[in-house]
Amino acid sequence: MSCRVVIPTAGIGSRLNNLTNHINKSLVSIGNRPALCHLIEKFPESYEFVIPLGYKGNLVKDFLELVYPNRIFFFKNVDPFDGEGSGLGLSLLSCERYLQEPFIFLSCDTIVKGDIPEPKFNWMGYAKRENLSLYRTLRIHDDEVKEIHDKGAIKPNLWAYIGLAGIYDHNLFWDAMHIGEKVAISQGETYGINAILKSKKVFSNQFEWFDTGNLESLKVARKEYAQPNDPNILEKDSEAIWFVDNNVIKYSNDMDFIKNRVERVTELDGFVPKVYASRPNMYCYKKVDGEILSEIISIDIFESFLKKCNELWT
Repeated sequence: MSCRVVIPTAGIGSRLNNLTNHINKSLVSIGNRPALCHLIEKFPESYEFVIPLGYKGNLVKDFLELVYPNRIFFFKNVDPFDGEGSGLGLSLLSCERYLQEPFIFLSCDTIVKGDIPEPKFNWMGYAKRENLSLYRTLRIHDDEVKEIHDKGAIKPNLWAYIGLAGIYDHNLFWDAMHIGEKVAISQGETYGINAILKSKKVFSNQFEWFDTGNLESLKVARKEYAQPNDPNILEKDSEAIWFVDNNVIKYSNDMDFIKNRVERVTELDGFVPKVYASRPNMYCYKKVDGEILSEIISIDIFESFLKKCNELWT
């Protein structure tokens, strides 16, 4: 089955402090891969993605087109994406024409384990959290969502809403978003789902959830998704190296640096990996398996290394 998933990326990610000085929050590294990879790869190849773009949106678009050339994306620039008049609801309304069918809403700072249901019915994702003050909450009874509460609500039987929902009654959703105007723009998808609740059932679905939208929870997600043999890469707010399948993606905020690296490949043919694709802020090459020289060094290996150096320096 084909289905569309909307993943809003327009926000500036201010809760991540300097990590988003030069990059969109959806590209912050988790397990040496952008958070966005963990979202895209939750879905079958047949699924299509609607991506509202705003802050550093060119980086999001370039990355997705470079790394997932066989996936289908619909991009839409959101204006404004910050300040007065901006909001998650505006991102959604900007993409309305791409979502005239049942669809899945997925926040770009939400990573979950387990299967994500198709939007064959209305549903909302939830998780258990000790401190609910940071999240919108759901009152759930008999596997149905009965109420949606803003942050700070104190009531029994509340669960954290995780920014993941299946919206089957999309016509009701869009009608409400238009009627809601400024309130809908501010509240985002929960405003439209609240309208659905008045006449339709909205089921609940529990997930193991990792929130990547603030520094404390990002640390938890990084620990969970770290692999024992991952390369130890020093984090910089203006550069990154990502590993996606057998591809290596080098990102830099310095476009001259990227341009020079790409041009250098021709001069150093045979000594550096071949770049197979690039954009102004990033380039890609194929990953090559190997071992660290200092861990396997021998006389023969070192002699071979010196011979290669002699060819290079000539």
